[in-house]
Amino acid sequence: MLLVTGLLFSLPGAQAAPTLAESITAAIERNPRASIPAARSQLGQGYERQAGSWFGDRPSFNLVYKTDQLTEQEGYRELEAALDLPMWNPGQRKALKNLSDSIQAQAGSDERLLAWEVSSQVFEYAWQLKLAEQETTLSKELWESNQVLEEDIQKRVDAGELPRSDALMARQQTTQLHDIYEQAILAEANARSAWRLYTGNEQLPFDLMDIQIQETGSSDPHPQIENSDLAVQSAQANSRSEHQNIQGNPSLILYARRDRAFSFEPYDNALGIGVTLPFATESLGAGKVAEAEMLLTEAMADQAEIRRNLVLLQEQSRQELESAKRRLDLAKQQYEIARSRVKLTQRAFDLGESGVFLLLQAREEAAKAADHLARSRITYYQSISRYNLSLGVIPE
Repeated sequence: MLLVTGLLFSLPGAQAAPTLAESITAAIERNPRASIPAARSQLGQGYERQAGSWFGDRPSFNLVYKTDQLTEQEGYRELEAALDLPMWNPGQRKALKNLSDSIQAQAGSDERLLAWEVSSQVFEYAWQLKLAEQETTLSKELWESNQVLEEDIQKRVDAGELPRSDALMARQQTTQLHDIYEQAILAEANARSAWRLYTGNEQLPFDLMDIQIQETGSSDPHPQIENSDLAVQSAQANSRSEHQNIQGNPSLILYARRDRAFSFEPYDNALGIGVTLPFATESLGAGKVAEAEMLLTEAMADQAEIRRNLVLLQEQSRQELESAKRRLDLAKQQYEIARSRVKLTQRAFDLGESGVFLLLQAREEAAKAADHLARSRITYYQSISRYNLSLGVIPE
């Protein structure tokens, strides 16, 4: 008679139901930020190519032609070509290469951080849908069970064994349960839409409630800490690079000249080489240096905040897990008590020793206890997932 035992465990979905790891992978692929790690990697590769260049800046070619055709017209001609080759400052290329390495390292960390963030959201959507499915199952089973009871009471009313008020009471209870069931259907549809939009899947992972508690984190550092550390390293490398750039780039100049003073004279040809040394005027690059220092300060502040928040998250997740375990044990006790009460009340009702009101009340309390037990079990596994994620464990 009791529908509660079947409510305690959710059956696996259709055979096409994905695994938890497959759901996370699908959500990552659909995430708008999935392209950021590749873009950051390309940025690092761009700096790497720049550091591998022979020149510290763009080479330039200058061509100058002089003539007196518009003035004296005595045949003066001069043609000068110069090639300006900016060179690297000492340490400038190394600073740029370090910047490239740090950016590419952060790109790899971006992928792991995205997987961690998406995993957290996948779990939240999954638990919302799991609880909604539980509510739908309970309300449907309770409504259908009450219909059977209503029919039985109506037969006993027709036989003159029970008053008509009992039939009306049972009918009223059935109507209320039907309304609750319709609300549960809507809530489940909303939760499933959110799950489908985020992961692209219709069904929940069949291994959702197979997760185990991780006593310690993975061998890798927490994705948030790793990413924030690498962000600081990138900001430091960028700051050092800007400090190197503020000095400017010396240039090697190669030039050739061909000229004559008068039309009757032959052309003279000359080749030359020169060096341009820029003055280290810090004010000209002060803006970029200050901007790099500001980015470094922001990265260090984010790093400190992430570490502080993560300590709090881990402590709260541990407390939540311990509380969920205790509440699950209490829910099991409540369920056993409610089940025993229903058996006694049903027996008394069948023997005519108790009224329908007490039976309906006992059945309702038993259903609530079963629902509470099922929800407590889901909440317990939800707490496990949150605790594991707080340690940086990403389901694989």
